[in-house]
Amino acid sequence: MPPQLIPPFLVAALGTVTGILWLVTRRDNPSLIFTTAGFYLIALGLAVHVLVIPYDENIAVVGSNVLYGIGAASLTYGLIKRSHQPGGVAMLAVMCIAIAFGTVWFAYISKSSAGQTYVINIGFSALLLFGAWRTRQLARGNTGDQLLFWWFLAVGIHYIPRAYLMATNVSEADTLPNGTFLSVIQLFPMAGLILLFGVITIIATGLDIINAIQDERDTDALTRVHNRRGLERLLRTTDWASKLPVSVLICDIDHFKQVNDRYGHAGGDQILEHFAGSLMANVRPNDIVARLGGEEFVVIMPATELSGGVAVAERIRSSNARMGDDSIAPGYIVQCSIGVAELQTDEDLWSAIRRADELLYQAKQQGRNRVVSSAGLSNLIKFPETALKKA
Repeated sequence: MPPQLIPPFLVAALGTVTGILWLVTRRDNPSLIFTTAGFYLIALGLAVHVLVIPYDENIAVVGSNVLYGIGAASLTYGLIKRSHQPGGVAMLAVMCIAIAFGTVWFAYISKSSAGQTYVINIGFSALLLFGAWRTRQLARGNTGDQLLFWWFLAVGIHYIPRAYLMATNVSEADTLPNGTFLSVIQLFPMAGLILLFGVITIIATGLDIINAIQDERDTDALTRVHNRRGLERLLRTTDWASKLPVSVLICDIDHFKQVNDRYGHAGGDQILEHFAGSLMANVRPNDIVARLGGEEFVVIMPATELSGGVAVAERIRSSNARMGDDSIAPGYIVQCSIGVAELQTDEDLWSAIRRADELLYQAKQQGRNRVVSSAGLSNLIKFPETALKKA
């Protein structure tokens, strides 16, 4: 293989690898299709540039720069999609048009090699820094997210001084022996940077797969909240002392055995799904909801005093009024009892969960369908005491 074809070949090979990864994980990583497209476009741009296709230097320069720009825009959009941020297409399109216009201007009108160098380098910098800005929350994400974000930021910044250094040394670059691997690397250092990005993308995707497997293992298959294993992992890996005050809610569906006896396990499953959905709808994104087993759930609320936990518990209790008419148990009134405790300084969180469970038992003893807290607060029943009664 001619040495000048090694960079485009390696970049295209990375595109093939990420394309395979997209086929395997496209449900969880739809952004990889844009990354794959970006690799192929940049590989094609490298090939056009080093082979001077179609044997006209100006056309080759314009074509390769346009391919570089669209390829970098595709990589950037892939990162934006990964971060679940909306939009970005219009700005990326404007930048690509600017790169194309600038390249044509300096190739055919002002005929400046330095101008062409400025256009592609500043264009690359703008595209990558725009992606880093739009996805800056990834800097606080998992390891894969952080690697991708910092690549975009560092490489985007590096293209600014590189534009000046290359533009002021065009004549020296033009004297490099053509066809040598050294000349290709010096003329197209983007190939090495893109290869690094490809390796980071593969690492990030691998970490995504591992996290997805772990999440599936730690998620309750029916209700899609954390299961007990997932809860134990979160409790083990979180510094709860830094999140005080912490409120703990133990929630239990009243008369659930009678539900299974009357509507069967399918009806019971629907009620569990309904109840878990109500829990998720009434807590914050950073709160933890887990199914301890059967019809018992726990909610852990960082930075929440006992009074706040009681307020949320009451909101949960009063929001589970009835099942829909299209369910197996149409019109069934869902009632629950809740115990609320606040984590004490130097207390183990499992100890707070046990105290909340004892308060839940008191709520059951006092007639069910109520909230009992460690402060002795309780709420009166607002629904009929018989859980099987239709509204």
